[in-house]
Amino acid sequence: KRGNCPFHCTFCALQNEGVSKLRLRTIDNVIEEAEFLRDKYGFESLAIYDDEVLVTKKRDHELFKRLKEIDMPYRCMTRANLATREDIELLKKTGCGEICIGLESADPFIHEVIVEKGTTVEHHTEFLKNAKDVGLRVKTYLIIGMPSESRKTIENTKQWLRKTRPENFDISVFTP
Repeated sequence: KRGNCPFHCTFCALQNEGVSKLRLRTIDNVIEEAEFLRDKYGFESLAIYDDEVLVTKKRDHELFKRLKEIDMPYRCMTRANLATREDIELLKKTGCGEICIGLESADPFIHEVIVEKGTTVEHHTEFLKNAKDVGLRVKTYLIIGMPSESRKTIENTKQWLRKTRPENFDISVFTP
């Protein structure tokens, strides 16, 4: 995928950049590139760095199936509210080893009012439960230092991490 994400999170550097609308590479082109990387350089897996796989579910489902056909495991990123239980099961079945989601903060005020991501903490909790149920690893991206953050909002995120126990997480410092 190339171009602008269709979402408008307040922290995103591309939010007001005027980047072109979302453009998609053909599945054949992506598979060709994956095979080239495997055959020429010995790559045994891919990291799909599109911010939001499953924005175009039909296409992405086909891509995942084609990656499975060429025996190319992968990891990817999505939004917690885009992935149904069935999507998560398909990811696992087609060779996804880890899926990453951006929670940013598990404090509802920071997440829903400051970040304005269009998701809720509950979306992320349900996503993580579904992924664990099917045996898919989850990495959660968090941001500290958001406007209005306090010891209490950070504690809410710590408690969420302890409760849900994602297999991995990254914490970045908010930089305006």
